[in-house]
Amino acid sequence: MASFVQAILRNVSQGYLFSRVTHYVNPELLSSVMFFGILLASDYFSYEFIEGFSNYVIIEFLMIHSNVGMAVAIFFATTEAKKKLYTILTGSFYFLFILAMAFGMGAWWTALVFILLTYSRIVEPLKNHTKDHLIGEIVITFIRFAIYMLSAVAAFLIGDWLLEVDDTFSMMIWGGVYYLVLFFMRNVISGVKGKLFNRKK
Repeated sequence: MASFVQAILRNVSQGYLFSRVTHYVNPELLSSVMFFGILLASDYFSYEFIEGFSNYVIIEFLMIHSNVGMAVAIFFATTEAKKKLYTILTGSFYFLFILAMAFGMGAWWTALVFILLTYSRIVEPLKNHTKDHLIGEIVITFIRFAIYMLSAVAAFLIGDWLLEVDDTFSMMIWGGVYYLVLFFMRNVISGVKGKLFNRKK
């Protein structure tokens, strides 16, 4: 039974089921549509619901920060045992914050997602985590954090100055803008690069 549960966790955490679910729907685009959709249809939702949903963008900060923390921990691991130990210790540290915020904001599922992400790092062999790969992951995460902060500035300027709405609605704009920019950066630009590369060939 334990091996069966472990197999399910491995398939989920390593992206098999996630890739099936997101085969036709881009996760960043879907997230952006959800933020903007709820914002535009705010008359049909309670303020408490909108406020709770807007808090997800705060939890995203911890997700970004933990990604850097675990990548750095794995970078200094020299053996498989140390990699697992460093990942568990670092993951546990961040999990305490994510768990508190997730349940405090009524977003318990984010704690489950974090457990799956941490588990995927534990079961993945150390040889797959090359130094170049980890450095690239850290750089990309810092770029993502820059997008996160710039989206916040843009969202609160739009919300406070142009639309004159309260912070909850500004945070909804923040989430929508952030995930939309991520979608553009991850998909549109990579697609353009792919076409240019194929044309050069």
